[in-house]
Amino acid sequence: MFKSATLLKGLEQLAFPATCLGCGMAMPDRMDVLCEQCLQLRFEDPNPDNDRSCGNIILPDEIDFLDAMWMYDKDGIVQTLMRMLKYEGLDHVGLFLGQVVAGRIAGRHLGGRIPDKTQLVLLPVPIHKKRRKKRGYNQAERIARGIGDVLSVPVAGDEVVSRVRHTATQTRYNFEKRMHNLKNAFELHQPAALEGKHVLIIDDVYTTGSTCFTLSAIIKPASPASIGVVTIGLA
Repeated sequence: MFKSATLLKGLEQLAFPATCLGCGMAMPDRMDVLCEQCLQLRFEDPNPDNDRSCGNIILPDEIDFLDAMWMYDKDGIVQTLMRMLKYEGLDHVGLFLGQVVAGRIAGRHLGGRIPDKTQLVLLPVPIHKKRRKKRGYNQAERIARGIGDVLSVPVAGDEVVSRVRHTATQTRYNFEKRMHNLKNAFELHQPAALEGKHVLIIDDVYTTGSTCFTLSAIIKPASPASIGVVTIGLA
């Protein structure tokens, strides 16, 4: 006899079949958002050689490297995924993308830039409590949780670093205005949690770098072994 939960899941699959957001192909797991073919072929890798400057982007001294999964395609699939994650309440999109990114981190950085994963800490870019209440979750934290689940590494929460000042959305700001907008926005509470660790700042999209630059400057006094930035998209 089927359990009621199993039966309900089967009926849900019949009524609302899961499809790939890239090509529309049916998929057996409702938690998946992209099929394997789209994961491999859909997007351009923005930094295949893992260049510290990542094309025309020059990083500040505090940040040791930047790694983005795909180029941000305005009006394309990456933008669709980010919109669903940030504004449509589909937090499982973040978990799924985090699981995908975990494979990249393991292949590119563990054993190299990050010799020992026991010294790795994931730091999702914090959001203010007002925005978390409105959205229901922190999208960067969902991505980080997906990574952490696969790699079995800790995710630093607001008890370590938090966003203490609510800031206006930065979508229409240039770099200088973004940096001004973020002044005194973050606060480091537990430097010991990051001391000697390889810290990966996790965010959804790297645009001007202002948020990651500001956050890295806040955590640098904790004396981490290194600071890297890992995002889903590179705009």
